[in-house]
Amino acid sequence: MTASLNHRYFTLFLSRDFEAYRDVARQAAKDAPSSAYRERMAVEVLHSLAVRRFGEAPSLAEIDAFLAAPRESTIAVPIPMVDREAVLRAVLGERVVVRGMPRTAMMGATMILIVHLNEDLRLSGRALDTLVGKAERYCLDSASGAEHRI
Repeated sequence: MTASLNHRYFTLFLSRDFEAYRDVARQAAKDAPSSAYRERMAVEVLHSLAVRRFGEAPSLAEIDAFLAAPRESTIAVPIPMVDREAVLRAVLGERVVVRGMPRTAMMGATMILIVHLNEDLRLSGRALDTLVGKAERYCLDSASGAEHRI
C-alpha cells in the first residue's frame, strides 16, 4: 500500500465517506505487509485528535465524560469501555497497560475513538487532510526506530 493510499484510507474514514472508504479498504486488505504501518498510523491519528480535543494532560474526569457522552454514530463493535479508556489514556502518554490487550480490541478501540473524537471536533477538508498528513509523516519518520505511542 502506498503512502498516498494510506492517507486516503484515513481521510475517507474520518470524513465519513464510507462508500469510497470501503473501496480503498478493500485495496488495503490486499496488502497485508502494510497493516502494521496502517495500525501505527491509526494510533498517530488518534493521538493528534486526542491532543487537539483534550490537550496534553486531560483529567480522568474529562476522559470519562467524553467516553460516557452520547454519540451521533453508533458503532456496533463490542469493545469494552475499559479498553477504550486505556487506549485513550495511553495514546495521551499516560502509563497505562495496554500490552496484554488483544490486537483486535486495541485497534477496534482506536478506530471507535477516532470516529468519536472527530464527531466532537468536526474536522473536515484542509484541517482533516493536514492532520492525516502529519500522522503519516510521523509514521514515515519513526519507521527508523522512533518510539511508538502505544
